[in-house]
Amino acid sequence: MRRIIVALAVFVCMAVSAEAQTFIALVDLENRVLWIPEGTAVPVGVEFYLEPDEETVAGVERGRTQVAEAMAGGRVAAANAPARRQLVYAYAPAEKFTEARERIAESQRGEVEAQVADHDQWYYFYFYDGSYHAARKYILNIYDQNMVQFGTASRVYDVGGSYDTKATASRVSTQYSWLNDSKTCWFYAASGTCQTPLSALQTDPFYTGSVTLKGTLVRYLYAPCDTCKQNLSSSIVINFP
Repeated sequence: MRRIIVALAVFVCMAVSAEAQTFIALVDLENRVLWIPEGTAVPVGVEFYLEPDEETVAGVERGRTQVAEAMAGGRVAAANAPARRQLVYAYAPAEKFTEARERIAESQRGEVEAQVADHDQWYYFYFYDGSYHAARKYILNIYDQNMVQFGTASRVYDVGGSYDTKATASRVSTQYSWLNDSKTCWFYAASGTCQTPLSALQTDPFYTGSVTLKGTLVRYLYAPCDTCKQNLSSSIVINFP
């Protein structure tokens, strides 16, 4: 099994007005930082993570079961699960983000969001090859009823190549379990998008909440490396309001 993540970018499209605004962060794994353009403020209430290889985690969990059995028999062992990583922000010149801007503009060409909201953002984890995981944060104030609608959506895109891809987009909230869902798609040597729909909850204006949106691409490479895989996985935690 092979796991490759070279570089990523995070892209945010804000649709709070007729003119879209953008937030970009390039993920530098070697230096463990998120590069953002000089003079840019980081988004409030949104957290970005790189997720560990799920098969490695599953293997560690099996190891923990074996540890428990060994301890019951008088023998002691140790196993540590790999953890997801949150990188720190750092500033870089604007020209460093030119390629990411061009890629996201191309991938969004022809897309139109039908919803009109007070706050509507798409956050993109952009992987090194142009694939991405995206999460949407949506808030609509209903002033005449003194109510608020808030919701999320998750999307994962693979550029395609000499491999088959299992793409999964998921959404989990401990406070609002009815928002929890997951979509899995297969792409065979082709590009494709897998996504969960926008789901929103209507409540009073004093609400709080947190939703974790995860995107995973598992690529099954062709010969001469039939058993090799590439695993790209990230999560975006959105906090409300």
